[in-house]
Amino acid sequence: MLSFCCGNSLLIQLIDFVHHIEKYCKESKIITKMLNMLLKKYSDHGLFDMASETFDYMVEKGIDCDEKTCSVHLNAMIKADKTDLAYEFFGRMLDSGMSVSVFSLTVVVSGLCKIGELKMARELVNEMLGNGTKPNVITFNTLLDACFRRRDVVELRLVLQLMQEERIEFNETSYKILIEGYTGTGEVEEAEKLLLEMHDEDFEVESYLYLTVIRGYCRLGKTSSALLLFSKMKERKLLPSVDKYQILISSLCEIGEMDPVKELLTEMHKNGLVLDDDMRDTLVEGYKKAGMMDELAELQCMMKMKCFVDVGSEIELVIGDEENLEMMDGLNDVKNDTAVEMVVDDVVKAYISPDNL
Repeated sequence: MLSFCCGNSLLIQLIDFVHHIEKYCKESKIITKMLNMLLKKYSDHGLFDMASETFDYMVEKGIDCDEKTCSVHLNAMIKADKTDLAYEFFGRMLDSGMSVSVFSLTVVVSGLCKIGELKMARELVNEMLGNGTKPNVITFNTLLDACFRRRDVVELRLVLQLMQEERIEFNETSYKILIEGYTGTGEVEEAEKLLLEMHDEDFEVESYLYLTVIRGYCRLGKTSSALLLFSKMKERKLLPSVDKYQILISSLCEIGEMDPVKELLTEMHKNGLVLDDDMRDTLVEGYKKAGMMDELAELQCMMKMKCFVDVGSEIELVIGDEENLEMMDGLNDVKNDTAVEMVVDDVVKAYISPDNL
């Protein structure tokens, strides 16, 4: 039995050995198997030119070449950043009359997308449709992802049009690519539309997709849309955790929209959720950015007194002793920048957990 556990120099000599075997062996199955093994081993060792020569030899001699072996060879070349060789070899496969699988097509498409040849990849898909090889949703997802990564709006439109013509329906991965992609390009309304469409199609919608779109709205300054979608998220029983609240609050702080933040903090408090130190620091910066220094100082004092702060309504003292009342009176003096700055660094860090109230 011929062993293929050998170095490159010996591999190069194997084709001569196969030629020798052909002279004495009349079993075509043995020759076919040996040549397919040889092609694979050349490919495994990065000897791509010799693998292609072996393929050409098999075609010339009318020896069947295993399509799966060719797929492995294509994948090896793509991984080695030899997309040009893979594309050329794929053409040889087609010219040989071989029935090419959608897997092989997708491998080459992914390689072309990797080097930014989106138009060439789409045109190859079109060509294969004419040859009877219909791309699947995985092939199209590869194209969609590349279009967003390269921000190629023209190709994106053409790929979506082709999917519609071929009646290729979105799968869960398709929706995720589109939602994240549209959010990244600022088309957040389209992303939300697809998000809600996922529910209609009975796909499981992960909360991070909601938060992706919510952050997109916040970046555009559309806080009302962000808060509305956050409410829809809760209606869908995707109950927000501390992390989810913090993502929304952090996004609002970045753009200085502190009024909705106050309401969210109160909502968190009522649900027994407590902020971590990083989020408290974010709140401090948010109040600073919004220029709400007095409000920030007041909030800090209330927290230090272990008061329950219900934003938007009257402040109700939990501990209403004389000392706290004096501190309340002292808030009237915290109106100059110097006094406020002295307490800003501690703001929100004194946030009292529900257990302490």
